[in-house]
Amino acid sequence: MTGEITNTNPYTVFVAVPDKIEFTDKSLISSKDFLKVSLSDNIENNTRGVVFYNAVLNGKKGFWIPPYTTMKINTVGLLDYTLNVDESQTNYDIAGPALVDTTKILNLKKVFPIYKKGVMLDDFKLYVRGSIKKQNSEVISMVVPAPLVLKDYYQFNKVLGRHDIDVWVDSYNSYIHKHKEMTYKQNPDLYNNVDDALVPNMGDDLGNENINLKLFDVPAMVFTTSDNHNIDYAYVIYWDKKYSDD
Repeated sequence: MTGEITNTNPYTVFVAVPDKIEFTDKSLISSKDFLKVSLSDNIENNTRGVVFYNAVLNGKKGFWIPPYTTMKINTVGLLDYTLNVDESQTNYDIAGPALVDTTKILNLKKVFPIYKKGVMLDDFKLYVRGSIKKQNSEVISMVVPAPLVLKDYYQFNKVLGRHDIDVWVDSYNSYIHKHKEMTYKQNPDLYNNVDDALVPNMGDDLGNENINLKLFDVPAMVFTTSDNHNIDYAYVIYWDKKYSDD
């Protein structure tokens, strides 16, 4: 994550850098048509101020910002997800795609409470790069919302390499609502053969759903694959003070 901090005060301020940045878990809508997975995670953060980070004040590490000065910061972190499915079977269930129905939110104004003390935040970008690794399963079919987002972000850009397959849908909520209306018996052609790896289902029709647009929503990855290669993904989220909710 990168961003800018501006000191609008007529005096120098000291900004302490946290040892660990806390994310908030956010639940998303769900459906019984999906196989919900249990989720455990581990976050490791390495934080650093790009300029003057080696300063110490009253035992706190951080950096100084002179009056009326803007400084750039950079924060690096690592998140590990483990997705598990209950393996016990008591009947002949029809299991839908595995569904991750939570995401993690970073509220910049909680990380930087100084913004109310004459210190302004602006031009933040969250770069997320990840990989989904298939283990102990011949085939996986999943719906995974963007794992990390900034609260009040105003733009989401997926990043695709030259040979990457686009597994993104624009709206997690729309996909879930559309999926609830369709079953295999009614629309068998919507379900691709597993050999057609990483092909999203129903991706072109999602924008037509009349759903409550006020619900919290994020883009999501939708794929089915039997390939043992990791599924790599990347995206950028943008935050600006003029779009934030004060």
